[in-house]
Amino acid sequence: MRIVDIDRWQEIWHTIKQNKLRSVMTAFGVFWGILMLVIMLGSGKALENGILDGTENFERNSCFMFAGTTTEPYKGFQRGRSWYITSSDLVVIEKNVEGVKFTVPYVFPTNTTENNVMNGMKVGSFSVQGITPELYLVSPQILLQGHLINKLDELGKRKICVIGEKVKEQLFLADETVVGTYIRVNGVYFQVVGVIKSATHMNIGSQPENTVFVPYTTAKQVFNLGDRISYISVVAEDWADISKVEEDTKEVLKARNSIAPSDNEAIWSFNMKQQFQQIGALLLGIQLLIWIVGIGTLLAGIIGVSNIMLITIRERTKEIGIRRAIGATPKVIIGQILVESLVLTVLAGMGGLVLGVWILHFANGLIPADGMFFKNPHIDFGVAIIATGIMSLFGVLAGIIPARRAIRIKPIDAIREE
Repeated sequence: MRIVDIDRWQEIWHTIKQNKLRSVMTAFGVFWGILMLVIMLGSGKALENGILDGTENFERNSCFMFAGTTTEPYKGFQRGRSWYITSSDLVVIEKNVEGVKFTVPYVFPTNTTENNVMNGMKVGSFSVQGITPELYLVSPQILLQGHLINKLDELGKRKICVIGEKVKEQLFLADETVVGTYIRVNGVYFQVVGVIKSATHMNIGSQPENTVFVPYTTAKQVFNLGDRISYISVVAEDWADISKVEEDTKEVLKARNSIAPSDNEAIWSFNMKQQFQQIGALLLGIQLLIWIVGIGTLLAGIIGVSNIMLITIRERTKEIGIRRAIGATPKVIIGQILVESLVLTVLAGMGGLVLGVWILHFANGLIPADGMFFKNPHIDFGVAIIATGIMSLFGVLAGIIPARRAIRIKPIDAIREE
């Protein structure tokens, strides 16, 4: 059958219109399958966009380490001993571990956060964290007002603080001056020099928006923390393997703190490279699952098309027999049945594709610009082409069995049956 044969196309269209309800019911399965596939793919893409956009500023070639409790006796110490990372440990790590770019210490002045921050009569419960300026290289922050903690603040042990956006909202009025105001943090007065919010959705230790940050050296002095550090992050050079840096750092800490080399529970650590690899594997798994479920749904619709086409062939036995009697070849009969199946499938599929894209576009307008893990739902042009190709292939496959049945009809049997 020629593609530009107008008579043939009119005949196909007439056949489809002859039983509109059946045609609509036949096409609906394909329409629904493509619609679900598009919506699921778009939602998966939005999840991927949200996660990747929210973590792109985080330092990936880094690891975090926390002191735990020993599980093995070593050098006269019993198992179950608590230990702490110290400032001198950081000096040795930066000096002796190959590939270390810098380290960042973190301290928490107290374990309780109940009503620990005050501005006049307003009280809030927030995390308090002592940091160095290198924190901003590991986990970038967006500065809303004032300035960030800098080296001069650290070296001078200044009693200043940078507060998170939600701390400001709870302790200050909307039109109230924030920068320059003194607030009481764990019983000590600090001057607010900046307001921040996180530039990434991935944060370790505490949420910046709900945290009061003070200089590391100041926190150690005014809160009598001694030389204890809550946890550290180690940032490696770009050329260094962070997994090796992580293991070498743990060896140094074990040697300096009399921890058995085989004690794997005394230091809890993780590196961001592995975390991002796991995120990538998770996103890939989600995409594969979506394709499997979507194609399965579409396949169910295609089976429906094939079944309805078989019923249609049975009802058109006389028509097909007459065509065979007046000279229609099996090739022509097969071509017409396949094209009818293809037209139904593609029309229904394109309808589902267009509606699915419109729904994703509409949903995108409802999602906040700073949506954490769901951003810009859409399907790529290449995905749309693949979906169209799958529709066309399935449409042809749906017509194969009905077409084979049609060419088995003999003219004399068809006339006798009628």
